[in-house]
This record gives sequence, structure tokens and C-alpha cells, in this order.
Amino acid sequence: FNLFRQQSRTFAILYRMHHKFKKFVPKPDQKPLEKILLQLEANIFPWFKEPNQIQKLMETYKGRGIVTTTGNKHFKVALNVILSLRNVIKCTLPIEIVFRGSDDLSQENAKILSSLPGVTLVDANQIFQFKDDDLPEGCAFKPFAILASSFNEIIFIDADNLFFQ
Repeated sequence: FNLFRQQSRTFAILYRMHHKFKKFVPKPDQKPLEKILLQLEANIFPWFKEPNQIQKLMETYKGRGIVTTTGNKHFKVALNVILSLRNVIKCTLPIEIVFRGSDDLSQENAKILSSLPGVTLVDANQIFQFKDDDLPEGCAFKPFAILASSFNEIIFIDADNLFFQ
């Protein structure tokens, strides 16, 4: 884990430097660093489906919202959390529910969740590619849900949280 942390930190520094200063550097001179960044991204973050996925995700991050994860197993408690947020707490923030494909969340349950006002479903399989033995579950999936979100500022809520007023 320490090596991953160091590699991620190095990537972040190079990435920020490149994007901060690229307006000052002629386009042809940017290519070598862009190539290095793409190679680093592929080696450090092999679960991204496409090259340059970090840049693509960062371009989509906007606004504030709530992120949660659910599948069929926790569907009812996730539905309860959303209804509590909307009807009891009167929260109007948009909500994104991240799941891992149709094996994780049935079409019927997805249809119910997506019919709720201000709720969007995000299929993490469209962003990440995991090998079957590397598929993160439970708490290990939460950082991926945050990455897959379209929000710049996030409140992550577990599907089994309770809210009181």
C-alpha cells in the first residue's frame, strides 16, 4: 500500500504541474510528459477502462451532491435513506447511486431508484474494469464510487444510515 501511495502522490504532482503550466509550454513540447502521465496512469490505476480516464473524470466534476452505493442486497435500506433525505430532512441535493452492473442491481430496482426526483444511477462498470478476483466489495468499493461520481464536492452516505430531525 505504501508503494501505491507514493506512486499516486508522484502522479498527482506531475499531473498538476502539467495542467498548471501547459498553457505556457508549446504543444509539441507537452507530448513527452503527456505520454509519461498516460503510462503512469495505466500502471498505477489499472482498473480504469480507458486511457486518460482521470482527466475525463475531472472534467465532469461539478457542483455538490450525495453519493451512495447499493445493490439488490441493500436496495430497501438505500431506498429508505433517499426517501428520508427527501421527505424528512427536506434535502434537495442531487443524489448519485453507484452500483456494479446489472448483476449487482436489477433493472427493476434500478428503475425504482432512477424514478426518484434528483436521483441518478452510475454503473461503475462503465468506468472501471476489474478482474473477477479483484472486484472490490463493501467498504473497498466506496472510493471507486466517489471517483465515479460527477460531483466536485461530495457527501458520501452509507445506504444503511439513519437520519433524525
